Amino acid sequence: GLLVGQSELDRPSSDITGDIDDHDVAYTALAGFRFGRFYALELGYSDLGDFPANFSSGDRGMTSLRNFVVNNVIIWPVSEHVHLKALAGMNYFELSGSLTRASSGTTTSFSDRSGSYNWGLGVDVPINEHLELGLDLTWYRTLDFGFDLIPDEFTLVYQADATVIQLGARYRF
Repeated sequence: GLLVGQSELDRPSSDITGDIDDHDVAYTALAGFRFGRFYALELGYSDLGDFPANFSSGDRGMTSLRNFVVNNVIIWPVSEHVHLKALAGMNYFELSGSLTRASSGTTTSFSDRSGSYNWGLGVDVPINEHLELGLDLTWYRTLDFGFDLIPDEFTLVYQADATVIQLGARYRF
């Protein structure tokens, strides 16, 4: 399957002043196996986006989030043309970022990887026996680490989250 949509990085609240954009385009590619009418297992890669920040001091920051996912998908065929689904999975993500100081022009970078969990809901509309179109809403929770790009320091924070809504197509062989 291929999906594209909107992501939102849910940063912890702070007193940061500046223009912070926590929305970007998200892309997901999936491959999997449907074990029967009601259950599928999906493996995939998601690029949740790049999230820029421009601070009042002139400093610029960027946060990027990418991950690999393994999803258990429960499917409920409501009718021949509507299938509801719920998913629960694990993901291995990379959260990276940089902060460029306006005063010196120096850039500090950060990157780390960790595991976390996700869950989601969706609705699919089968077009024929091979192709289905759908809408998925996925929550990536308890991303163990993160960072705030604030003008005076590069601060590590915990429990950053992301929410993604995507339209997509899945093809079954």
